[in-house]
Amino acid sequence: PNGVLDFVNKRWQDYTGISLEELIKDPTGTIYPEDLPGVLTSWAESMAAGESAEDEMRLRRADGEYRWFLVRTAPLRNEQGKIIKWYGVSIDIQDSKCAEDELRLAYQRLSYHVENTPLAVIECDKNLYITRWSTHAEELFGWKESEAIRKNIYDPELSLIYPEDTQPVNQIADQLTSGIVDRNLSLNRNYTKERKLIYCEWYNSVLRDQQGNVITILSLVHDVTERKIAEEQLKQSETHLAEAQKVAKMGSWSLDVKTNRVTWSEGLYNVFGVDKRTFGKTHDSFLQLIDDEDREFVLQTNKNTGQTGEPFTIEYHITTPNGEKRSIREHGYGEKDGNGNVVRLFGTAQDITEQKRAEETLQQSHEEIRRLTDHLQKIRDEERAHIAREIHDELGQQLTAIKMDIVWVDKKMADEAADIKRKLKNVIGLLDGSNESIRRILSELRPGILDENDWMESIEWLCRQLKETTGIPVKFSVSVPEKELKISNLVAKCMFRVCQEAFTNITRYSQAKNVSVSISIPDGNIILIIEDDGLGFNPAAVKSKKSFGILGMRERVLSLKGKFDLVSSPGKGTKIIVSLPLETQA
Repeated sequence: PNGVLDFVNKRWQDYTGISLEELIKDPTGTIYPEDLPGVLTSWAESMAAGESAEDEMRLRRADGEYRWFLVRTAPLRNEQGKIIKWYGVSIDIQDSKCAEDELRLAYQRLSYHVENTPLAVIECDKNLYITRWSTHAEELFGWKESEAIRKNIYDPELSLIYPEDTQPVNQIADQLTSGIVDRNLSLNRNYTKERKLIYCEWYNSVLRDQQGNVITILSLVHDVTERKIAEEQLKQSETHLAEAQKVAKMGSWSLDVKTNRVTWSEGLYNVFGVDKRTFGKTHDSFLQLIDDEDREFVLQTNKNTGQTGEPFTIEYHITTPNGEKRSIREHGYGEKDGNGNVVRLFGTAQDITEQKRAEETLQQSHEEIRRLTDHLQKIRDEERAHIAREIHDELGQQLTAIKMDIVWVDKKMADEAADIKRKLKNVIGLLDGSNESIRRILSELRPGILDENDWMESIEWLCRQLKETTGIPVKFSVSVPEKELKISNLVAKCMFRVCQEAFTNITRYSQAKNVSVSISIPDGNIILIIEDDGLGFNPAAVKSKKSFGILGMRERVLSLKGKFDLVSSPGKGTKIIVSLPLETQA
């Protein structure tokens, strides 16, 4: 009577695998831990009340599995009504519990779908009088349940059926009520209460008694008006797309990865120059059109996308059945199923033959212009050298001779002619200034310093000149092999001229406070970086103004197959990065 366990039957011991002695030591050890608090509470309440009770709990089987049991307890009383024993039975309800759970879940799912389905539910008797009119039917057609119940679907007060669809609706109703079919699907035009025309799909099914007589007809009605409008728009879009693809010489395709079967748009047959009626429907037929040198590449690209689904863009060449050569640009991607496996490929292909020809022509023009620019640059340098020689040999010698004559006259002039001697000294000063100007012009026309010094020393000399003429500090750094490095005259002259032009721009426009120049040689290229902390500018704006100084630097570098980058923005200074092939020579 105090709740201490003193007996379990053999069936209980066989189930739990625990002896009576073990159970007495730990009477709650077989109860599922999460169920134990509730069990103890219920048992305490039952004992306090002295009433029979039942509870559901999970008990551990000998193999460790927990199963649901219905546990019932009842008191045994003596003649005076005093409890002398408590008896209990444990009934395995695992299977019924699972069935209840499944039934409950199924009911919940069904209730959820019914409540949330966009379908209207309409039920009629065998004479087509409405017996059920759901909330969604009210929302779809506008008539309240009270207005629709017990009315025939043909009732003029409802006016559900579009007049021109009356005959097909009659046929559908006859098939259902006569027993010809048990279910069917129809697309009808219907009216709402406000006389709005809508398109509806009716999913109809018949419920019969044991003798096969019709009891009710249940219809699930779906408003597909938007879909019908979308289908019409899609047809128009497909027509427009076909026309656009025809103009753009483009087509679309899809490939079933499993069957290797392809589907092409009308435009794609034109792109590949094949007849739709005779062309094969597999991927292999398409591959045969591709030129031999490109076929493996295209096939491998398709395989990769078939595995990863990643988008791709490729170009290849084909030969049409009539022998015409064409260039094709193709874009594609993969569609995956719920497991992440690629099941279908989609893409477009465009005939870019004319575009490629235009690009080749344009590229050829660019190359010709670049060669012409290089030729003009060489002519310009040669002309500069020629002018420099003329100035040096002719004008320089003449000024030197004039100076020598004036010095001679000055020495021969009597001291009494002070005014004349003063004028002669002024002339000598002007001649010295002229000679200095000639040397500066000669330096700009032809960097003779490159002939007299190492190329790095020449650039360092330019840096010193910039500092001396402007007062701007210039940091010059070199990171090259320790051994003496020889580069071609073209590369040396290019770097020298780029520095010259950059320093000219810095002097004129930048208002910089610091300038740095660095030279390094990574990976077989020589890198020249010129950077200042000046005003900076918008490169796009300068480009639109046709800045010939920057254009000249770029063309010099590109003519030697190098790279020229200019980075700048207002208030953040300017950086020029030049990369040239090293072109070392013995």
